[in-house]
Amino acid sequence: MAFCSKCGYQLKGNEKFCPKCGQAVQGIAKETTSKTTPTSSSSASKVQKERVVKPESSLMSSQPNQSQGMPTDVTQTRTSTERPHPSQEQRPWLKKTWPILLGIFVIFLGVNYWYKNRPLDVMPYAIAKFHGMSGHGEAIGDVDYELLREKYNQQFKPNPNRYEENFDYAIREFELKFDKDQDLKNGDTVKLIIEIPKESQKRLKGGEKTFKVEGLEEPKVLKTDLIQKHLIVNFVGISGKGSVKVDSTLPGEFQYLTFNFDNDGQLKNGDKVVARLSPESEQSLLNQGYVLEEGFAPTFEVKGLDQVANQASEIANLEDIKRMINEEVKRRYEDQFYPYEVTLEHYMYNPFPTDEQGNLIQNGAGHFIGIFRVKQLSRDDESKLQEESTSIIGFTNLITDENKQVNVALMEPTFAQKDDSYSSESILQLFEGLNYQIVD
Repeated sequence: MAFCSKCGYQLKGNEKFCPKCGQAVQGIAKETTSKTTPTSSSSASKVQKERVVKPESSLMSSQPNQSQGMPTDVTQTRTSTERPHPSQEQRPWLKKTWPILLGIFVIFLGVNYWYKNRPLDVMPYAIAKFHGMSGHGEAIGDVDYELLREKYNQQFKPNPNRYEENFDYAIREFELKFDKDQDLKNGDTVKLIIEIPKESQKRLKGGEKTFKVEGLEEPKVLKTDLIQKHLIVNFVGISGKGSVKVDSTLPGEFQYLTFNFDNDGQLKNGDKVVARLSPESEQSLLNQGYVLEEGFAPTFEVKGLDQVANQASEIANLEDIKRMINEEVKRRYEDQFYPYEVTLEHYMYNPFPTDEQGNLIQNGAGHFIGIFRVKQLSRDDESKLQEESTSIIGFTNLITDENKQVNVALMEPTFAQKDDSYSSESILQLFEGLNYQIVD
């Protein structure tokens, strides 16, 4: 009979390891009695070289087991080359590492759950398209919905019978906008911003994506020199109220262009005016691939406008004009069938007379008038007043030369009459309201 040297378990004799504790059985001595025969000298010598080990468990149980016929003296030999059972090497390591392995497994489950249920980032699928000319380009935002749909269905596996889980429901209120989407040029950078509706934010994630503007067509340039060469600008009217008249010899593709001029209708000799493209013409140029050169400003000098005096006192031959008015009064009221008494009340002057709508009277610049109170007397008794009225007699179109002399040959006579329902004060107020000045 053989026993384990570590735990004292009874062995059957053919085990290599103890079934109870895993101790190597190799080298354990067979049970011997105290009446064993002496060994030979060679055997004794071999036994001396072996380490005799007496199991503690067998010693402790030797007394009670004698009645059961167990040996009282068991020896076991063990060589220095013996190794422990593999289970003895692995078991302590497993005891220390199983909590770590369990934690790793739990973390793996959590990460896997998060990965499958995380919001799907839309921005990798965002697209920016640029159209137009550099400097006037336009940005349009879009999303590759087909790829996004495929990824959405792979990740969330939505129930087709539940519309609120489906892709079309999640994207129904997408909002795409750029921080700048107009007047772009090649090389600019723009941000596309995608906002996701609140009810879709559990499954979709918006954000910002930066794009570099490229692919815009480089424009052709319309230069100031071309316009100034082919635009024929004339000025008509009176200095201070001058207007622009335009003719053009521009090439065919530019013949449709129309221009606006600052202060048109209020121009005076010596002014500088800039020809500015109308908004419609500028848009047409853009459609044809043209832009205006930087600082585009075709400029023209106002000249050739007729000159009138701003004030009557500036007219060098004003006395001649007064005399001509008085002669017109005499012609009308002297040597008539009825006798008249004519009294001058005021001379008045307006360099730019207008009608009741405020429009400049054609050929009416430089209007000088005399306001006369006219009394028609009785033919039989001149002391009796028969009728009273007010006559406004004067000349218009008082064009002056460089010496401030009015060319009287160009003057045109004017006449108006108000009945006795108009007082002298009301007539004076009427003309002052029309910007006439009293001339002493």
